[in-house]
Amino acid sequence: MKKNNKSKIIIYLAYHKTGSKWMWNNFLCTRYPCYQINVHDSNPSDILDQIDYYNHDGPIIVRTRLENGLMGSEISDIIERIQESFPDPKIIISPRSQRSLVPSHYGQYVMNGGRLSYKTYLEKIIETKWYYSNFISLLFQAFGNDNVFVYLFEDFVQDKYNLLLNLEKFIGINSSESLTKNELDEFVNKPKMNPQRNDLVIDLALILNKLRLRHRKNAILPIIKGPSGDHIIVELAAYIANQLSKRFNINIRYRNFGNLELIDRAYADENRSLSKLINRDLKKYNYPGL
Repeated sequence: MKKNNKSKIIIYLAYHKTGSKWMWNNFLCTRYPCYQINVHDSNPSDILDQIDYYNHDGPIIVRTRLENGLMGSEISDIIERIQESFPDPKIIISPRSQRSLVPSHYGQYVMNGGRLSYKTYLEKIIETKWYYSNFISLLFQAFGNDNVFVYLFEDFVQDKYNLLLNLEKFIGINSSESLTKNELDEFVNKPKMNPQRNDLVIDLALILNKLRLRHRKNAILPIIKGPSGDHIIVELAAYIANQLSKRFNINIRYRNFGNLELIDRAYADENRSLSKLINRDLKKYNYPGL
């Protein structure tokens, strides 16, 4: 089989709760051939066949698992596995302020069946997660600084227009295929996906999780499911909260997600290192400890 050297492999490494679902579904997969592959556990030659590498003429986006589950750190040898699997890949990765991640991530943790209180969850999470600088430094060493595109989740939230323009340049499409202003405006105005859960919904789900009444793998009694497949109590709370927001502009938010001093202490050195590494002023984006 004749090799085609024009194909470019772009590896999308997405941390949980960094807008990756929106970026994948609304942008990347509408612009390029996209594949979700567990690179760590796959045979390199099988991957190239799966993405039809030798028959493509242009960028191919591959999204692979970055973290060891919701509570784990980056997969230890994922960089080596990427190097073994792809010729001269480029990397896209997006850190997010740990301070804004905590409430969003805790909500996902609970909705996925987690049973830890917020305090215990936080004590565990700071032991393993969101120490970005060491991993990004290893990416720079492995692939070269120019081949690693680091954007902040805060860029995604505050300036999606320029972020998408810069992503296109990094991926390296032909100028004739560049997005027009109207196309960019259409992308930017697409609604967000997986918004943060309402506090009431999270707390009811947490109670049901602790009572082993919600997830099938934990359940001690049959689950009473609602129309969307979750427990009927959780779905009812979500419906009520949604109606209050739509009709009366009332958002039930009562958690303050405290222990900010603990978050500041845990990530201060990390964020100073990250700020220097990627040459960004992270203080203005409310990264803790700065």
